[in-house]
Amino acid sequence: CLYQISTQNTPYLFDSQPAWSPDGKQIIFVTQRNNRQDIWVMNADGSNQRQFTNTQTMIDMLPSWSPEGKDVLITQYVSEGGVPRVVISPFDPGNYVEYQIGKERRPMRDAEMSPDGYWIAFEGWEIGGKHNIFIITTTGINVQQVTYDQILAFDPVWRPLPVP
Repeated sequence: CLYQISTQNTPYLFDSQPAWSPDGKQIIFVTQRNNRQDIWVMNADGSNQRQFTNTQTMIDMLPSWSPEGKDVLITQYVSEGGVPRVVISPFDPGNYVEYQIGKERRPMRDAEMSPDGYWIAFEGWEIGGKHNIFIITTTGINVQQVTYDQILAFDPVWRPLPVP
């Protein structure tokens, strides 16, 4: 359990949204340490906890790994209740750099990279519209709507590549 591992020496922290690295050696997670919501990473056994994001004015959440573990996708809010965006960051703790996915001002959150590393699936919506699943290339172009739900579509996932 992430909560028990990551808070054994520092009680009263709220850690959530864990994601295992593709090689199973690390866990990236959301924490509210330092009086703001950032992304941290630790070894699978809970050791070597360190801050990954350092975005003073953003609320970071919903981290996910690229298939090879070289990049991390993160949902960011400028303020609570604001319009979310997705950024991608090379996985290099201590040297955080981010790049926004897409140039359009559209709500994007809960992003997952495809197993081949070419596409990003995300939850999105038109202002005042229903939430649906979209895909966009990792270069940030060619947005396509995948679902047309009348209620709410969320939490996109990719089918794994077949094992040879």
